[in-house]
Amino acid sequence: AVVSTQSTGDDVLDDLCDDGLMSRHYCLTCGSKKTQKLDLVSHSFSSWELKWLFTKILPPMNNKTILDVGSRLGCVLYGAAEFTDASKIIGVEMNTDFCVLQQSIVERFKYEKVEIVQADIRTQD
Repeated sequence: AVVSTQSTGDDVLDDLCDDGLMSRHYCLTCGSKKTQKLDLVSHSFSSWELKWLFTKILPPMNNKTILDVGSRLGCVLYGAAEFTDASKIIGVEMNTDFCVLQQSIVERFKYEKVEIVQADIRTQD
């Protein structure tokens, strides 16, 4: 059946989509309409959570090295740079785009103690 949005309104289309009977999306590769929403989650701390973590929860990091495995966007690295006296902060990330982003932030804010390592931690000695 053909549904006219002019005579019944956009609410009908919204209802069909909400009920899973129709999709507003399709695969550009194969044309399939059997798709689903992709939720992106960064698993990153907020700035106040990082401050709380580094100033209230963890012991002092004076002259210690902090290692963040799977550093993704680098939030833990920046929080450690801002809120600790660690002598070295290392982020290991295998995604090139994340490493480029992290390096640009490290340079922009002059986080001299932060080192970005692009690698798969499972293959490191």
